[in-house]
Amino acid sequence: SAMVKIYFQEKNFTKAIAAAGSGLKYNKENVDIYYHLGKIYLIMDKERRAGRMFNEVLKYDRTHLASRMELANMHIKEKNFTKARFQLKKILETDLENDEARYRLGEIYYAEDDLEDAALEFENLKNIEGRENLYYRVLSEYYLKIKNLDRLENILEKMLEKQELFHDLKIWIQYNLANIYEMKERYEEALELYKSVKDKNARYKDVEERVK
Repeated sequence: SAMVKIYFQEKNFTKAIAAAGSGLKYNKENVDIYYHLGKIYLIMDKERRAGRMFNEVLKYDRTHLASRMELANMHIKEKNFTKARFQLKKILETDLENDEARYRLGEIYYAEDDLEDAALEFENLKNIEGRENLYYRVLSEYYLKIKNLDRLENILEKMLEKQELFHDLKIWIQYNLANIYEMKERYEEALELYKSVKDKNARYKDVEERVK
């Protein structure tokens, strides 16, 4: 097992596979060896073999979350969302605070047009760093759909604080935030945002008249 790790870290996969074979002769239930073999086969683009190795891990250790995550990612890549969802839910049964599993589960729900379940998973994320784009998109779409204006306003304002936004996304945020301000009769704030997008919508002049 130790030599498999060393060869794996050195990226000497031929020797790692040979060492794994020797190691499994002495202990066929060595989950660490199976896991590293799975990682090696993934790198070598031998995904079926990799999948078999990760399943071998789970045969001997049902709580091996790293193997479940590898299998889930492989199933997502294949668009086999049913199998991916199974593995991700198993991870969350053991580790409720596993943000990677929760985020990937939210991604699947969103891909399946299940906006409510996607939003539920994303609302329970502890850390959104590196995941902000989809996080804000899903939550803003969901709260716009159910007309929860207070939560939507909070999300859109946070989105607008981001330094780097695609132009079309920024216009979308400004327009919807202005709509919310208008509905709440905060006309001056609405007008300020409508000024930024006045070429994109016809509501600007209506709000301008109200402010006057």
